[in-house]
Amino acid sequence: MIPIAENIPYEAARGLEQMGIDYYNTYNPVKYGGNAYNNQINGISPVNPLRLFFYADAIPYALNLYTVKKENNLKIRK
Repeated sequence: MIPIAENIPYEAARGLEQMGIDYYNTYNPVKYGGNAYNNQINGISPVNPLRLFFYADAIPYALNLYTVKKENNLKIRK
């Protein structure tokens, strides 16, 4: 596994986690017929009033993703 960010603030980490869950569509709770090996909870609750602030804190780190993938010869999803 190749990290795209290290030593980042809690809020940015939660936002980055949720961006990944949303982008790769891995939220799949068993109680709705999902797979137990996928995410059972969101990084940020959909009803959290600070949700947008978590996303905003994560943006600078999310912008690193393209560079990290390119440097490590990983597939870049368009």
